[in-house]
Amino acid sequence: ERAQEEIFGARGQVVAASSGGGQNIELVREEGGYRISGTWRYCSGSPYSTHFLPLAPNPDGGAALWLALDRSQYEVLGDWGDVIGMRGSGSNSIRVEGAFVPDHLIIEQGFNLFHSGDTPGSAMHGNPEYGGVFRGFAEGEIACIAVGLAYAAVDELVEHVSTKKQRGTDALKAESPDFQRVTGLAFATADSAAALSTSGGLLYRDNARRSVSGEDPFTTDKALRIASIYFTAERLVWETVDQVMRATGTSEMMRGKRMERYARDAVTIR
Repeated sequence: ERAQEEIFGARGQVVAASSGGGQNIELVREEGGYRISGTWRYCSGSPYSTHFLPLAPNPDGGAALWLALDRSQYEVLGDWGDVIGMRGSGSNSIRVEGAFVPDHLIIEQGFNLFHSGDTPGSAMHGNPEYGGVFRGFAEGEIACIAVGLAYAAVDELVEHVSTKKQRGTDALKAESPDFQRVTGLAFATADSAAALSTSGGLLYRDNARRSVSGEDPFTTDKALRIASIYFTAERLVWETVDQVMRATGTSEMMRGKRMERYARDAVTIR
């Protein structure tokens, strides 16, 4: 509770990057906390983060530790510019050099793949939303953004057929049954991806509720099945973008066009 008051109270809005993939991690016990150093890769959201949650091995043995660092305690490295897609995720590396973290901003990792009963969050707030496991929602963060990408691509298709003429005629492409069909199919795959993404979130919430209430543990297989729903949603997003690219042709795939970015992002997610 003290940690939450300290982190959320002052700002009102918190954006916390995190990573479990650290290198050269050093965690040294000092009075009242730990001093931490190391570099962590793929810290999504790091350029605009207010906090950083690195995962570090426990030097005393036992479960690994999550630590909460303020923005003043870490450096965001400029190593995310060369990826071909998903650049907006800002998944830069973060470097920490000798930052001190007090004990009240440190907690053991205990709910990555399996959990049953209360978590610290659900016990404090009485909210089962805090009773799930990481693998049950992590891919959903990408899937919901991918769904937005699918609808953005469909918007480009609708704009294209509504303004471009059929070759050799004065009729708009939108009047052609062929383009009507492909537009309908693009909407269908985008809508299906959205439905799957929402379904995964609802299943996560239900499993978390059942775990916190003691009815049924949130097991690894349940978490991975939910993740697979998100992967399937992303596959449908790829199919949507593919349909749009084939229907609109090279005129929408020029450098600087919106479809260029959508295609790169879809390939990277795929």
